[in-house]
Amino acid sequence: MNTLNDEKRRELSAVRAVMEAEGIRPRRSKPTSSGRFHYSDRDEKGRPRNLGFEWDGAGFDDGGRLIIIEAELNGSLNASHIQSHIARLPLMISAGDSVEKIIWVIQPSSRRQLTDIISNWMAFFEPALKIRMPEMAIRSPRGDPIPME
Repeated sequence: MNTLNDEKRRELSAVRAVMEAEGIRPRRSKPTSSGRFHYSDRDEKGRPRNLGFEWDGAGFDDGGRLIIIEAELNGSLNASHIQSHIARLPLMISAGDSVEKIIWVIQPSSRRQLTDIISNWMAFFEPALKIRMPEMAIRSPRGDPIPME
């Protein structure tokens, strides 16, 4: 049994459930690559620079707003992993991706841990970077809403 593949399948299933529950259509034709974002520019010598970010899913709601979905279903939450996702947002926003909402998919028992991680980062990021950070929401692997507080 390949555990990594089983974990990824579980996350993809949860992402699909959330997309269906929220009425989100994937931003790419292949839903498994909907969360890949690629940015490029050139350095001062004209050489290409590339930066890629991978989320578990992304798509558009009925109003055409960009929604990102990140599933964290493998046991205890890893604070630095979640922080690295949040740290990507200012770069994505400044590159022109108007991220409206992040939906975190977790086990209900992890809600408090996740909200503590998110709230601390959001409290520092918005005023320091002078940008509006996206709305945050939480859902279960079945797509059911989990209150932030």
